[in-house]
Amino acid sequence: MRDTSARYRAELLAAVGRGCGDRAARCSHEADRSCDLMARRINILTANDIATAAQGARARGDGEARHLVRELRRLFNFACSAGHLAASPVDEWFRREKGGRCSIPWMRDGTRERVLSDDELKRVWAAAESLDPTARAFARLTLLRACRFSEMTGLSWSEIQTEVSGGGTKHFAALLLPPGRTKNRRSHRVPLSALAAAELAAHDPSGDTSAHVTGLVFAGVASRTAAICRALRKAAAVDDWSWHDFRQTAATTMARLGCPREHVEAALNHISARGAWSASISATHSKRKPNRRCCAGRRTFHRW
Repeated sequence: MRDTSARYRAELLAAVGRGCGDRAARCSHEADRSCDLMARRINILTANDIATAAQGARARGDGEARHLVRELRRLFNFACSAGHLAASPVDEWFRREKGGRCSIPWMRDGTRERVLSDDELKRVWAAAESLDPTARAFARLTLLRACRFSEMTGLSWSEIQTEVSGGGTKHFAALLLPPGRTKNRRSHRVPLSALAAAELAAHDPSGDTSAHVTGLVFAGVASRTAAICRALRKAAAVDDWSWHDFRQTAATTMARLGCPREHVEAALNHISARGAWSASISATHSKRKPNRRCCAGRRTFHRW
């Protein structure tokens, strides 16, 4: 495995928990046994259990079933690399299917190119009003700030920066995501617009983040992001979109408005290949001194 750190293990278990969804809602479907997986020991699960869980998850959509199988495969591969299992039941299930996972139609997905139109965004925004306060704030903040949904579900009150205006009123100013919670391991400051700050203030009218230092801003949302997405799709009558499509929509909209590419990447906390290469070369050269002087004709240069 490339990464067996504590962060990787925590993210893996969280991903499997999200893929399994809400226990009560799942267990209400007789054919869905994915809720049993989290309550059973990993060394007694078989390929039949994986197949049953996958088919049950398909009742909620092929996309959710696909993500669940991928997350379970990561989990069992990690268990195998750690010596807890001799073989992965997910791989055994793949081998049992003729041709492996590529032969399973719903396991194949193409590149997502979904970009929501301005009208669709308005309808999703309006549909969020029908959700409970925590889900509404989560959906609208994710739409407005185009953060990764995992960064939003794990957002804590200590990661919110507050400022005091000239009139002495405290207001929310920005989200301060630490390196340990971002994909590229770099800290990310997300300024809050007036509309985003208002949504966050409606979620916590006190505006006192010190009262929730150890708490999550959107407590309990991580296990029901799929249910919230389905509710928004139905209420807004806008199908075939996911939380990540908000980021793609934001990038496309900023490009349409003429924002430079560097600004778009900074807003999404992306690192382009050229930017990463330049930063790496600059950091390497700044730490080393030329150790040889070479002459080529009349030119003199340093060999690094």
